[in-house]
Order: sequence, then structure tokens, then C-alpha cells
Amino acid sequence: MQRIYLNDNWYFTKNYTEDLLNPEADLSELEKVRIPTMCVNCPYSNLMKCLCSSFCGYRRSLIVEDAWRSGHLLLTFEGAAHEAVVYVNGHQAVKHYGYTAFSVDILPFLAEGSEQIITVRLDSRESLNQPPFGSVTESLTYGGIYRDVYLDVKNDYYIEDIYTATPDVRTDEKILKAEIKLNAYTEGLILAAHLIHGREIPVEDDNLQHWDLKMRRCISNLLSDLYSAGCNALWDVEMPNLYILTVELIKRWAVH
Repeated sequence: MQRIYLNDNWYFTKNYTEDLLNPEADLSELEKVRIPTMCVNCPYSNLMKCLCSSFCGYRRSLIVEDAWRSGHLLLTFEGAAHEAVVYVNGHQAVKHYGYTAFSVDILPFLAEGSEQIITVRLDSRESLNQPPFGSVTESLTYGGIYRDVYLDVKNDYYIEDIYTATPDVRTDEKILKAEIKLNAYTEGLILAAHLIHGREIPVEDDNLQHWDLKMRRCISNLLSDLYSAGCNALWDVEMPNLYILTVELIKRWAVH
């Protein structure tokens, strides 16, 4: 997997129009910004809440290598307030409400050639039917792309999410429960997990535990396993012991 951050080289306009979707649009009058950024630069005093409301737009180009077209290209916005519509080459890829992070696979929207156009329509007006509007908050609800934007280049099969927990740390043998979600399943996938203490130097194939997914019954591509930690030192304020869990998805000797 490769992650490319896309925080630089954005063009911004306070007044979004459909012209921004045109690949040949004139960007000379737009402001060049770096993410994170607010849609409105507010004054230090005499600030009215209506100043924070905006119907703005962002745009930038993205260079896509030919080798990336064989897997998945996940475009992630970690924070865009409040209603965000993301277009790729003029086609709507995703619409998101609120303040949480969101991702979309832009591979189906790619055009020919290496240069692709990413456009974001951002609505931060308080007329939206979503919290925290409606005189229920004492803080101003600023708008803008306020957290990182990045592109993850992934293979056909990859790990979507990992959740870990320790059911009972009071036992002599500590157990780590791992729930691992895959984007899809195919025959021949193997999961490899490696747990080490934070102060140790990882050694290749040392203490490696493998799960052959063909031998397991994966429901909705969600795998749950009990992994014997083998590390009995707990975390406390005087000795903050930390551990590193590395999980690899392997298919025919290729790591995903």
C-alpha cells in the first residue's frame, strides 16, 4: 500500500459554481490554498455568525500512474464541514454529511491519461438539516476542509479495518482478540500477525502466527481470532508498556 497526501496545491473559491467542474475552467482568479483551511477568514472582533456560512468550492489536479489502475484508489477526507460533494473529472463520486472522515474509491471515475481533476463542493450554511445547527450550540460552526486529504493506493484485496481488545488482563496468560475486516475475499488469502513489545526490534518471521482464510468461515469478510500475546507486562503510569501488532494479508507470496 502507498499513501499520498494531497494537502497542497488546492484552488479555492468562496462562491461555488458548476463552472468549477469544467476541466478547462479558468483558475487564475481563484485563491491557492493548503489544507487545512477555513472557507472564511473571520475577524478577531464584531463577528456575526452568518460570516461562517459559505457555499464554496475546492479543486486540484491529481496525477495517477498507470500501475495504480489495477487495484483500488481510496480518496479520503478526514474532515470537511458540513455537506461535502466530491467530484472526479466532473462525475459525483460521493456525498457526505457532517464532521466524520469519509473515503471513496475513485478508480471507476478516472479519465484517460494521467491527470485527473478533483473538485469539492462544500456547503457550510446553517440552513442544512443536520446537527449542531438550530441554536443548540454556543460555538460557531466553521466550514472548510479542516483535516488531511490523502490517496491510498491499494491492491485488489486489502485489510479495511482492524479492531483489537484484551478480554481479561487479570489472567496469567494475556489474550489479544483481533477482529480483521477485509474488503473482499478470494481463495488463497492468508493473514500473518506479529506481536512484539514496543522496545523490541522486529525480527522477520519471528513469533509469526498464520491463519489460512480458506480453512475459516469468514462471515462478511470479518475474521475474529484469539491471539496469545505472550507479553505479560501491563501498562501503567510508571511503566507505560506498549506493544506493536503487525498484520499482513498475503496471497501467493504477495503482501497486501
